[in-house]
Amino acid sequence: MSFVREKVPQDQWEYFNSLNIKYEGKLRTANEYSIWVIDREREIIFTNTCLSGRDYGDSYILIWGEERIYIYVEAHTERQTEYAAKYCHWDIQCIIAPMSLKDRQAELIKLIRQIAEIHYDPRSTSTFVIDNIAEPQFKESV
Repeated sequence: MSFVREKVPQDQWEYFNSLNIKYEGKLRTANEYSIWVIDREREIIFTNTCLSGRDYGDSYILIWGEERIYIYVEAHTERQTEYAAKYCHWDIQCIIAPMSLKDRQAELIKLIRQIAEIHYDPRSTSTFVIDNIAEPQFKESV
C-alpha cells in the first residue's frame, strides 16, 4: 500500500484521538476537517498539529511506527493573480526527531519530502515547492 491523503474517516476518529497528538499541551482531536496522509501498511501518519503557531508558521507531526517526528514549516504563496496562487513554498525550518532515527536521517528526509508533496492539496492549481529542509535535530526524548 502507499500513501493516501484523505479526510480522517469518522470511523477512524477514535483511533486518531488515541494517537495523543498535542500542540502546546492541548490535545488535537479529529473532526470533519481533519486531514492526514497515511500509509496504513507501514504505520506512517502525517498531520498538522497547528496551523500558524507562535515560534514557526505551521507545525506537523510524522508518526512513523512508534516514533514521533515534529516538523515546523514556514509556508507562503506566490500569487499569479489576486485570486490564484502560482506557487506554494514550504521552508521546513525545524525537524525534531528521536535519537533512534539518527542513522536513518537520509531516509527520514526522503520520507518528509514525499509526504509533504502528497499532503499539499491536490485540488490546488498552484505548484508546490519545498525551498528548504532543515537538518533534523535528534533528541533523546521527543
